[in-house]
Amino acid sequence: MPSNTDFAFVAPGAVGVDIAHPLTVTYTYVEPPGGSQYGARDLVAVPQGEPRKKIAICGFASSSRHRMPVLEPDWEIWCLNQLYRHIPRADREFDIHAKWEEGNVEGTDHPRWLKQFPGPIYMVEPPADIPTGIRYPIERMIAKFGDYFTSTVAAMLALAIDEIDGRVAQGVFPDAKALQAAYAQYTIGIFGIDLVVGTEYFHQKACVEYYIGQACGRGIEVNLPPETALCKHQYRYGWQLEPDAIIKVSELEQRQNALTARKNKAIAEIQTVDGALQECDFTRQILELRLRGAQIPYPTETS
Repeated sequence: MPSNTDFAFVAPGAVGVDIAHPLTVTYTYVEPPGGSQYGARDLVAVPQGEPRKKIAICGFASSSRHRMPVLEPDWEIWCLNQLYRHIPRADREFDIHAKWEEGNVEGTDHPRWLKQFPGPIYMVEPPADIPTGIRYPIERMIAKFGDYFTSTVAAMLALAIDEIDGRVAQGVFPDAKALQAAYAQYTIGIFGIDLVVGTEYFHQKACVEYYIGQACGRGIEVNLPPETALCKHQYRYGWQLEPDAIIKVSELEQRQNALTARKNKAIAEIQTVDGALQECDFTRQILELRLRGAQIPYPTETS
């Protein structure tokens, strides 16, 4: 049953992916260069007909999700996890999780959707009952880019760059300028991806920006919507001053630290004076009792 007619798959207010969408890309599956080394699912998905030169990497962030070019025929749409509940078209699906059957949206049947999806589904180890499941070529990607994969988005970008590399490599270029022009025909767009929440910001964002740099270094056009948090800075170091808000916080923190140090010093002085006062009071009490005739030695007199 197509996801757009099954309420369990569709997000509120959305239509869900239609597996019969007229713009959907169809694929054939071949062995990778050098043959399969990791079993029957070690395959390469090859688009039928003229490959589209624009690849959209799509995620859930509401800031730029509305810009996904799902209805534009020159884009290939790559989605991840259960994004298919929100968008009308997906050409490739990525579920890069060891425990992919867990943690899905309540009331949905993610495994059943994967079994019906006709496009490539990239997984760590695709089970036999998912017909179009493909083992993500992690070993080949590591050999090419280094062992730096902190998110599904990073894996998607690496594969997109690798496929463009393969297409460009089929041509003959007399010089570097011609090679760059060949790469410039291709676009990778990143939509619905910010990576600013919690640990995403510290572990995943930098990795995705690394692969954006890999694409830009080749001359591939990278389409980042204006709303995205990727590749953004607060100010241009050397050319712009720190924002007043940052300076103000820094100044306040310095004042707070100085006042805290003064407070701690004052507390230590108060404690010293308090100890001296207690000693004076003790001596006064002994003198008072002696003046009244009591034979009370001072502690130092008995030692």
